[in-house]
Amino acid sequence: SSVTGIVKLWNIQTGEVLYEVDNGTGQPSVFGNINADATHFVWRDNASETLYLLDFETGENREVAQLNGEYAQWFFLSNDASTILAVNLNFEPIVVAWDVETGEKTVLGEYRQCNRPQPDMARLSRDGTTLVIGCDTGLDVWRVVEDE
Repeated sequence: SSVTGIVKLWNIQTGEVLYEVDNGTGQPSVFGNINADATHFVWRDNASETLYLLDFETGENREVAQLNGEYAQWFFLSNDASTILAVNLNFEPIVVAWDVETGEKTVLGEYRQCNRPQPDMARLSRDGTTLVIGCDTGLDVWRVVEDE
């Protein structure tokens, strides 16, 4: 992302720019994550005020929820871009989910607390079924399931 909010998606193997989208905010889209299918990008603004979802194909940058300053280092996006996950929101040992359609936030639960303010790493598996959170006290492995 440029400092003015132009977001580019590249095919790393060919060097080809697949999409170039203006996020419409005038600020960079750098704090977030792309889904495994590379169709959408979840991101927060620099001040952690707003959570956005950028659709590369349509160019739409949608406001999903107000964060009101709540910081998270890790955001993840389901493959179908319907759910956003955050790890360690506001430096609490919790996993949070947002329904993209409604913006509704749900605290999914606590993970094993670290001795530091935040985990060393968090990763969502490519298929979106496993969330791993790691820190000095060990690994937490979460199974991610959709409600039927």
